[in-house]
This record gives sequence, C-alpha cells and structure tokens, in this order.
Amino acid sequence: GGLVTTADLGFALETQARPVYDAAFFRHGASLQPGQNTSVVAHEVAHQWFGDSVSLRRWRDIWLNEGLATYLEWMWDESQGLGSVQSEFDYWYDHGGRAFWRLPVGDPGRDRMFDNRVYVRGAMTAHALRRAMGDAAFFALLRRWVRERRDGHGTTAQLERLAEDVSGRQLDRVFDAWLFQRSRPSL
Repeated sequence: GGLVTTADLGFALETQARPVYDAAFFRHGASLQPGQNTSVVAHEVAHQWFGDSVSLRRWRDIWLNEGLATYLEWMWDESQGLGSVQSEFDYWYDHGGRAFWRLPVGDPGRDRMFDNRVYVRGAMTAHALRRAMGDAAFFALLRRWVRERRDGHGTTAQLERLAEDVSGRQLDRVFDAWLFQRSRPSL
C-alpha cells in the first residue's frame, strides 16, 4: 500500500512500511489511472529493496538507493511502452551538459546528496554496469545483493566486489568512470 496526502509535499518518500505520495502526482487526488504517473510508484516501490531492505552504510553511497530505484523506474516505463531504458540513457548522455557530469555521484557531498544528478547518473551507472556484465549477470547481481544484504547495509565497494564475483570480470573502470569522474565517460 501507499499513502497519498493532500499536503503540499512536492515529493514522494519511501518510508519503510508504506510510501508517501503528494497528491499532485496523480489526477483526481488519490486514484491511479492507467498511464498516469505510475513511474513514481515504481520508484518508491523499488526502494522497498534498494533503500529499505538494503540501506546505506554511508551517505556518500546514496546512488545505490536513488540510482537503482530510478533505473527500475526506467524499466517500469519501458514495460509500459513509455520509452526504452536505452533511450532514457541516451537522452541524458547526449543532453546532460557539462554541469551534469561535474558532480561525482559516488560521493556527492552532504549538500548534493539528493541532487537530481545522483538519481539520473546513478541510473546511468546501473545501465553501464548492465551493459558491461550482460543481462543475466546483471539481474543475478541485483537478486544476490538483495538476498545477501537483506535487512542490512551495503556500500559501493561491496556492490563492486559482488558484481565482479557474479560476472567474473574486473569492473573498477566502470564504477570509477560513471560514479567518480567529473566528465562524461566514453561509451
């Protein structure tokens, strides 16, 4: 379930028991109609695994919560015929601009933790990782991450080690390029 409030929040929040949504996300108050802003619901529900069940050990790893939830939101949109994950990735890659790439989303700092770039570039990191690992290994990684860290914490370094274990590949360049460099990574 979830709670829809008429209070002017301006955001949704992944509380542990039930996500909270500003009514402005939905037409007709709390009713959801097919094709309406269900991507925000997908994002908040994704937090039940990435953020609530597996939470952060350190705030600098916030991309693990917000980037993965945003990526799963993109996947939801794709399943609803609202554009592909690849087209979303390509849009941001081509139109992000210099400022978009300057923030190291793997350690954005206290004042930028909830900057939109953490969400979007975090999702782009997930997609770059998926492309580097392949679909089978990437989705195995997500399942293992949630299963092995359930009701606990995780860090970027721990996800990287697990990704390398699952894929049998060295992935430090992928993580470094997409999370810590202050310029657009090459594809």
